[in-house]
Amino acid sequence: MLAGHALQIAAAQGVAEASALEHAKTMTDADKGVNRSAIRHALSVAEDTNTADRWRAASDLAGYAVELERTSRILRFRLWGTWQMALALRFRADLHAVFRMLDGGPPWAVLSDMRLFPAQSDEVAEVLGHLMEEAARHGMRKSAGICESRVTAMQVNRVASTTRATFSVHADEASAWRWLRK
Repeated sequence: MLAGHALQIAAAQGVAEASALEHAKTMTDADKGVNRSAIRHALSVAEDTNTADRWRAASDLAGYAVELERTSRILRFRLWGTWQMALALRFRADLHAVFRMLDGGPPWAVLSDMRLFPAQSDEVAEVLGHLMEEAARHGMRKSAGICESRVTAMQVNRVASTTRATFSVHADEASAWRWLRK
């Protein structure tokens, strides 16, 4: 069954079959519980595309998609996979571009889908923590994270507690939206 999921992911991402099967063999027990349809949805993101209001970067099973909804001033993230430092630094560079676009305007908020984003290395978590602090300095009023993993939620809450960012973790998107609208 796991091999079948790996092949579906490979097809969605254009990864060689052998590479996907090799990845499936190395998955941890925690990884095996991840919602595979959500992975396929996340991996439908283009490899590396940046437009005026969208930034994306992806590898086989790790990446991000960022979209700025200008009228509502909501910055939407979709994060997935275990990041290497290079991807974290790329994310930081893309967010710096977004921060420059939002500077001087009314406050804005973040809705971050982290359902496929496991707990990260200390180094990557540190980069993300600095980004949360920078976002608050650039006008972010609050940030809601959608997270199914308790371990990821604990890490994100720990990182957020060291910043001035107002952050809340939610199990579903509807709950996150309700909190953001308060």
